Amino acid sequence: MAGVILDVIEPMLNHDPRLLLQIVESLRLSQLSKKITLHAGFSPEKVIELSNKSNKKWNFFFIDGNHNQGYPLRDAIVCESHSCDDCLVLFHDLLYPSVAEGLRHFKTKGWNTTIYYTQQIMGVAWRGNVKPVEHTPDANVDWKLP
Repeated sequence: MAGVILDVIEPMLNHDPRLLLQIVESLRLSQLSKKITLHAGFSPEKVIELSNKSNKKWNFFFIDGNHNQGYPLRDAIVCESHSCDDCLVLFHDLLYPSVAEGLRHFKTKGWNTTIYYTQQIMGVAWRGNVKPVEHTPDANVDWKLP
């Protein structure tokens, strides 16, 4: 994992003990248990709670959650306020207008942004001494966005 240590927030960990056991076992078998910390809960509240407990800021966020109007923007605002100066934020499912609103938040705050033309359409925002990986879209797909 190239030195990356992750805090993963997943609401289902509170509701399905079997899922938690499966995830923990998968992490153990893949020797990633020391690099990934699981947190049961919802974002952005859990991000705030974790930051308040440890005065922590993060240099990477992957936003993939509730696509309903307002939720991705709330995630974006909280993640930005708890981000390091050098930070990258990756959005999943950018085709949803509400998710695109989250990416636009970063653009209006002066972050660099781009789009990865993948099956789910990914959005990337970054600032500081961070550079997202280059992406080459599939030339066989006619990538027209609404």
